[in-house]
Parts: sequence; structure tokens; C-alpha cells
Amino acid sequence: MPGHTTRRTFLATTTSTVVMSGAGASAQQPTIDAELAKRNRDMADLMISEFKLDPVNRGLGNTTAPIIGGDNTRPGKIQAARDMIKGQPGYRYFQWPDQDSETFDYGHIVQMGAEVQADGGAKLNTSLTADEFDVTPTLLRRMMAANFFDESLDVAHAGYAKAGRRVVVALRGAQIVSGADGKTGAIRLREARPNHREPLCVFIAWLRSEDGASDLVSAYSGSTVPSEIYLALHQTTPENNNLRASMMPQGLHLRVVGNMNLPKTVHANTLRQHSRTPVIRERNRNNSSFKVGVSTWDPDVSGMTAEIVGAHIHAAFWGNDPLWKYSSAGCQVINGVVTNNVASGEIAEFYKAMDIPVATKSDGGSYTSAKYGVVYPLALLSGREARLHAQGANLLAMRRVRIGSSVKIVGLSNEAKAAIPIAQIQNRLRVSQDGRFGPTGLLKLVELQADRQHHANPFPDGVITPAFAQRVWQISLG
Repeated sequence: MPGHTTRRTFLATTTSTVVMSGAGASAQQPTIDAELAKRNRDMADLMISEFKLDPVNRGLGNTTAPIIGGDNTRPGKIQAARDMIKGQPGYRYFQWPDQDSETFDYGHIVQMGAEVQADGGAKLNTSLTADEFDVTPTLLRRMMAANFFDESLDVAHAGYAKAGRRVVVALRGAQIVSGADGKTGAIRLREARPNHREPLCVFIAWLRSEDGASDLVSAYSGSTVPSEIYLALHQTTPENNNLRASMMPQGLHLRVVGNMNLPKTVHANTLRQHSRTPVIRERNRNNSSFKVGVSTWDPDVSGMTAEIVGAHIHAAFWGNDPLWKYSSAGCQVINGVVTNNVASGEIAEFYKAMDIPVATKSDGGSYTSAKYGVVYPLALLSGREARLHAQGANLLAMRRVRIGSSVKIVGLSNEAKAAIPIAQIQNRLRVSQDGRFGPTGLLKLVELQADRQHHANPFPDGVITPAFAQRVWQISLG
């Protein structure tokens, strides 16, 4: 895979040593030369100077790392930093875990075993494959049902008719093969493993019709994981806590059309984070990847109050750079550039598919359009799950409860609620029994999963599988 290496490095800047990770790597390598250490310190200094914090664009702790610049707008210090890294194309500050079992996204899949049974009796590989598969509206509906997202989608659209029943489906770890421009029929994909350097995710604009017979879909390339250039800042300058990158967990989230305020400009038509969720962070500068059981959830279970951390959907900005093809500190980005609030590339086509018009300046000088304030659901899942569903994996085996999962329980008797899995799970976790698995339920779940004295769940990944629900609570997700 391009950009993927088996032995990767990142700089531990408290010394001039390079810490190695990956299969067969030793704990520490010989001291690197002073020039290499200086180059990386310079890179960090340049990036910190360029990526100013903007109090208007508030995030966790009232700070966030806004994204500015790009090849066509502000090369400056960003270009100098990129040139430093381009001189060492194999040098890695941050990486995707080599083992699927260590990831927040695939761990719950490979825990099912090396194979999962298809409805027709075939055995499907749960690890990364080169198989191509078709994404259709029927497949999307199957995935929504498997994750208990249907009720959440209905509630989101009921209050926001202007969205026109449009949904964003993001598949973490996927690539477009063909059919991206078609509005109907199938989109051909293959799964991929993200690497924080290339845009290895797919965004699907889905017009979800009332009867299910006239759905429209189109696909765009991008990323749902933070880019290594932000993660490098944390690794090279651990004392600068204001530039912490994060990763959104898979689930059903909400985004609202508005402006993203940057230090010297505004990115209009951003799909801003609207619903609260815990995020995944790696706080230890000696760790080089997000690993379940090692990286942490923010907030932790002692806080229990998830924030709006500024995880928006916007343009990737970086253009055609051979290494840094997108820029994200935790946002979801779609290939393309926004210059002077004019979108080009795939992000412009995405806006058209989502029926989001070009924003114009109001009399007061701020950007706006008829869709500002309109909320769109974002179903964030994985290419691995999409492939297994497309190949006919047993639906019960693929059931998941994760943030955004919900069922309608309003008006039901206590007896009726007792028969509904999500309500049962909320009861066991001692959170509000409203049928919606939200941030508090997720944090309570992570706390339970981390308590290994009481059960055998390997990692606190925030995902409830049928096996986990049965083993821990004797609850069936069927």
C-alpha cells in the first residue's frame, strides 16, 4: 500500500533518539544525527507558528487546531514544513496499527474469528482483503439496520425537512473503484487500511427516499482520520497541548451547515459538528498510533461530559502534494480545495449532491445560505463492515450498538421496554433509559470494558457486539 512501511519511526524530542515501532522492531535505536533532530524541531516550530488557535472556533478546553493554507493560498511556513518531511518519505511520526485487533475500528470484527458466515453458507474473511464490492442503497439500508441507526435517521430528518432526507455515509478505510459519478445504481469500492497520510476513506452522499425505491447515491474520496502532520506536532512538541489531534469513533453523528472560523479567513459551508461525542486521543508522545487499550477516550469516564471538539466535514485543502494529501486534526475531509470560499474538486461535487448551495455574503458581511442551520446525519462506519455486508455476512452476527444507535421506546410500558436490547443495555449501564445510545452510555460502556476483573472483553473500544452483549449481560441483539 502506498505510504505504508513495516518499520516506522517517530521522534521522541526529549532526547535525540528515534523510537521504533512495528513487527520485529527493537525498543530503541542508536542516536540520530543532530541535523535530523534539528530538522524535525524546525518542522514543529514552523507548524506551530502557522497553525494559530482561534477562540471563536471553540473545541475541547476552548481550543482547537484550525486548518489554514494550502498550495494555492498560503504556502509560507507550511510549505517549508512539508518540504522537510518530503526529504524523508519513509519517516513516520504516527501510523495505523499493524494488527487489526489493536484498532478501535476493526477489533470488534476480528474478534468474531478469522471468518464469519454468510447467509448463503459461505465463509467470509474478517481481515483485510483485496475484494471489490458494490455499495447500493439496499446495502446502505442493511448497514443502518445492523447498527440500529434507522430510528436516529428518522428523528434527525423529522425536525429538519430542509435536509431533504439526505445522509452522509463515511466509510473509514475504503477506496473508490468505479461508479462514483453515478447518482443511481452501484458504487464499486475496495477496502483499505488508513495510514494518516493518504485519503483512504470514502464519503457517500445518500438521498434516502420515503419508499426506498428511488434512493440516489454518489461517492467521494477523503479521510475520517487525522493527518500525520497534526499528530507529528504532538509527537515532536509534547509540551504544546493546544494542538492535540483526535479521532472520531464510528457511529451516527449529526452535522450542521455553517461557517468554520479560521485565524485569517472563514471556510463557508462547513458541515460543523452538531452532536456531542467522546473522541479518541493519544496523549503519550512515546506511542506512535491509536491503539485500543492504550490510547484514551476524551473525556475519560470521570468527566462523563462530551464536548463539541470541532470535528467538522470540510475540504481537504492540500491539493496534489505527493505526501500530504489532506489536512485534518480530527475533522472529516473530502478531497478538494476551498479558495476564497469557492470550492473545487470533489468537495464541490459533494456539496451539489447534498443540495448545499454556494454560500454568499450577507449584508452583515458573514457567509450564509438557505441551508445554514440545517442538520445532516453522518453515519461513520468502516469499509470492512461494508464489504462483509455486501458479501452477505449474517445480519445477526454483524449487529452492533455504538454511539448513535437508537430504538423508539416513547410510550412503551416497562414490560415492553424490557424486551428491547438498547433499553436493556441502558438499564445495565445505569444511564437514562431513553432508547438512544449517546455519549454517556458510551463512556459507561468504555468504563465497563476496561474493568477486566468482571469479564473477558479484550479492549475498551466502545462497541457492543452480539457476543459481548450475551456474555456480559445475557442480552440478545437479535
